[in-house]
Amino acid sequence: MHHDIVVAFSTFRETYFGWVIELLEALEKQTIEDFKAIIVVNGNKRYFKRLLNVVKHKTEASHEIQVIFNPTDKGIAHSRNIALDYAKSPYIAYTDDDAVPHPHWLEELLYALELDEKVGAVTGPVLCRWQHDTEDYASWFPKELYWIIGCTSMDVKGVTMIRNGFASNLAVKREILLKHGGFGEYLGYGLSTSITGEDTELGIKLVRLGYVTLWNPNAVVYHRIFRERVKMRNILTRSFIEGKTKAYLSEVYGSNVIKPEANHLQSVVKRFIKTRSFKSKALLLHSTIAVLSGYFAYRTLRFQSKTK
Repeated sequence: MHHDIVVAFSTFRETYFGWVIELLEALEKQTIEDFKAIIVVNGNKRYFKRLLNVVKHKTEASHEIQVIFNPTDKGIAHSRNIALDYAKSPYIAYTDDDAVPHPHWLEELLYALELDEKVGAVTGPVLCRWQHDTEDYASWFPKELYWIIGCTSMDVKGVTMIRNGFASNLAVKREILLKHGGFGEYLGYGLSTSITGEDTELGIKLVRLGYVTLWNPNAVVYHRIFRERVKMRNILTRSFIEGKTKAYLSEVYGSNVIKPEANHLQSVVKRFIKTRSFKSKALLLHSTIAVLSGYFAYRTLRFQSKTK
C-alpha cells in the first residue's frame, strides 16, 4: 500500500512501553490517515515481542504499523537509517519514543514540505511536557538551555528558513535523504558515538545541496521532561558533548556553520545578567563552561593528533 508519509521512531528502554503506547494513540488522532508508522526496537527482543503483540491486536488502527527488531544498537542515527530503508513513501517524519505529537502534526509537516521543490526538510516546536516530578523546573529552567532537555525555545510565528531541524520533530523528503547516505552514523547518541548532532549535520548538508529546512510553528510535538533529564550530571554531560559536536562541525564544514551557536551564546550571557534566579544563573554558568570545555577538548585532541 502506498503512503504519503511514514512516521518513524526507535525505542530500547522497556520502561518507556507506556509512553510508546501513548505515542501510538497520538498518531491515531492525526488529522490525516494516509501514513504508516515504523517502530525500530534496538537490542531488546522481549520488548520487541511485547510491542509486536500490541500492534497485532491493534485492529482498530486507521494506519499500518510495522515493528522492526534491530539486534545491534549502534546509536539513534543508525536506527533512523533502518527506518529510512524500510519506508517507501515520498516523505519520512521522525520523532522520539518519549514525545507526543499534536493532532495536526503530520498535516502541518506535509503542508510545509510541499510548499516548494527546494524544501528538503521541515521541523517545528518541541515543547516541554514537564512530568509530575519536574514541574517546579518550569518556572526557572532557562529557555536558552531547552536544547539540553530536547526542546526548543524559538518563538517564530510564521514559516521560515532555519539551519537545521530537530530529530524529535523532523520530516524529510526521503529520496534526498537516501541519495546522500541518510544520517551520519558517526553522530547521534549511542554506545559507539561520543558526539551527537546528526540532525544539525543534515541541515548543513541540505543547504550545500541547494535545499532548505523550514520551521513551521504549527507542527508541534510535546517532549517529556522527567527527573533524570534535568539532573546536573546529565546537563553537564550533554553540554560537554554539544561542545565537542560543534567543534567537529566547524572543523569539517567551516566555522560559519556554527554562527547560530555564537548568537545563542550572546543570548545566554544576556539571560545570565538579567535573571534574578540563582538556580538559573548557576545552570547557565555550568552548562556554558561544559560546552566550552567540550569544544576546546575536541580541538586540543585533534591538534595533538595532527602534530604527531
